[in-house]
Amino acid sequence: MTTSTPPSSRFRFDAFEVDLRSGEVWERGNRIRLQDQPFQVLRVLLERRGDIVTRDELKQALWPADTFVDFDHGLNTAVKKIRDVLGDSTERPRYIETIPRRGYRFIAPLIHCGPATVLPAMDGELPMSYAPDTIHPAVSAPSEGKTVLPTMFLGAAALLAVVTLGLVLYRGSAARSVKQPAIKSLAVLPLRNLSGDPTQEYLADGMTEALIGRLSGVHDLRVISRTSVMRFKETRLSVGEIAKTLQVDAIVEGSVIREGNRIRVHAQLIRAATDEHFWSEAYDRELQDVLSLQSDVAQTIARRVEVTITGEERARLGAARPVSPEVYEAYLKGVFLENKESPDAVRTAIRYFRTAIEQDASFAAAYARLSHCYVKLSYMSEMPTMDAYQTAKQAAQKAATLDDNLDEAHTALAAIAILDWDWPKAETEYRHAIKLNPNLVRAHRGYFYLLLILGRSEDAARQESQAAAADPLSVSTLHTHLDSAYFRRQYDAGLIKARNAVELYPEASVFHDRLSNFHTAQGNEKLSAEHILLAEKTGGASSERFAALQAANKVGGTKGLRRKRIELNKKLADAHQSINSYDIAIDCAAVGDRDQAIFWLEKALRYHDPKISLIGVEPIFDSLRSDPRFVSLLHQMGLSPART
Repeated sequence: MTTSTPPSSRFRFDAFEVDLRSGEVWERGNRIRLQDQPFQVLRVLLERRGDIVTRDELKQALWPADTFVDFDHGLNTAVKKIRDVLGDSTERPRYIETIPRRGYRFIAPLIHCGPATVLPAMDGELPMSYAPDTIHPAVSAPSEGKTVLPTMFLGAAALLAVVTLGLVLYRGSAARSVKQPAIKSLAVLPLRNLSGDPTQEYLADGMTEALIGRLSGVHDLRVISRTSVMRFKETRLSVGEIAKTLQVDAIVEGSVIREGNRIRVHAQLIRAATDEHFWSEAYDRELQDVLSLQSDVAQTIARRVEVTITGEERARLGAARPVSPEVYEAYLKGVFLENKESPDAVRTAIRYFRTAIEQDASFAAAYARLSHCYVKLSYMSEMPTMDAYQTAKQAAQKAATLDDNLDEAHTALAAIAILDWDWPKAETEYRHAIKLNPNLVRAHRGYFYLLLILGRSEDAARQESQAAAADPLSVSTLHTHLDSAYFRRQYDAGLIKARNAVELYPEASVFHDRLSNFHTAQGNEKLSAEHILLAEKTGGASSERFAALQAANKVGGTKGLRRKRIELNKKLADAHQSINSYDIAIDCAAVGDRDQAIFWLEKALRYHDPKISLIGVEPIFDSLRSDPRFVSLLHQMGLSPART
């Protein structure tokens, strides 16, 4: 196999330039490290761009017969190192395509460059001083013995023609790009962890979420939330298929590599309609500058998609400060665990956020996340509200004091205001959070529930739609749709949605619980009991508890089942003060025990059970609405019976 270097030994593709003679690789003018063996593999692939280069051919060219190495392992490692440097992927290759059981092929457009260029390009554009000789394949050099002067004129004419053609093509390309539909929505796919260390997965996920958070603050851009894009982690779907599912105009994909205290992020923008990769860049920073790195990536993406950005939005996109690697690591591990949504994971997340705060008491984001974690434990009935309340409130206030432009700080303050039954403050905080970040799902979803509580059904429906637009595929979005139908008494539509949700997520206890409620509302007690049991089972009920509930249902039907659950939950409530008070009241009302329902609601109110806020819209309490004691509960919470 021939591997001689052509007269023009520099190749350019996208933001990369390779010199085959010197063995050097640059990206936007910055030299990047590539070991000799991977470089030699890249050299062969570049020289035979578009051809399939078999594994045997690579072995013959680069691993002589008398070399005793594990060839397969060596080649696989070399190709992986090339892909790491180029930010390429096996699943969606831009540069090196794997031909199963045969070899590899370099697939990107390739330019042969003159010998005097290594100039930085901006956003993938061709610098004015950049003079490509020709596009692959290379033009042969003049033979010795030919007349020099005509050759010089011919060469100059050829160069002028090529440059002119290049400018025409470039301008034509720019003109075509102007005609492309405007990008109004995008999704940031989970960044790939290319560190070779699975324990660094939290870093890739955290960087993904941070980038989404930055871009979400642009009002003219719909950005898909983290929970929906995470469904496409390690997916084999094409970019077009993902974009169609999420209904977005563009996709951001990329990778993260960490080496010690340095981090390298590669990102690229892909237009969904044409699969055009119209921007690609790599960022190499110290880990302490990671917030600045996130800012730079977000600003560049916003500029490339050509959305209108206000001065305030530009300032927030550019906001960054140094943060120590230890602090940021602790914070990202906390975010990673909080997103798992299990009680144990949330408790561990709290420890990481506290570690971050202990090491950097000015890190506002850690305080905001800490507040959310305590509120979550309260809603999960894992912690009495009054125990969680003070810590959550102090953390939220501290976050807002440190950074009043932090959207999550204001959603945390809104959640605390709901626990305080301070409805005007909750609304003010949700509005402020959404102003800062129009794509913040947590704010839209919280505001939806607040508006339901206040009896503003149409306004609530708008927030429901905005939350779903930003987070179309998550369990939480389905849950919100079911709650919307249930609390607005749309039982027929809700029943259909609940059945679909259970089919999609049979292990999600919340969907069985809501399906049980729809059956109760329509008078189908048998199916209601069936899904109560399924909710208990999928929710992690102990074998003893589940067996007791099954036996009660067999003997006494749905009412027997609910009474047994009341008995079991009372023991938990006695041990943990307020926990389960509201749930006990629900079951008491369902079996027709008005006095006990009021008793447990009064207890839930006394301990600020977070679920008590829904008292005015809960259909099971409709039989209690004329009771003066129930009306008094509403008044104590600042709710009007007429309004709810």
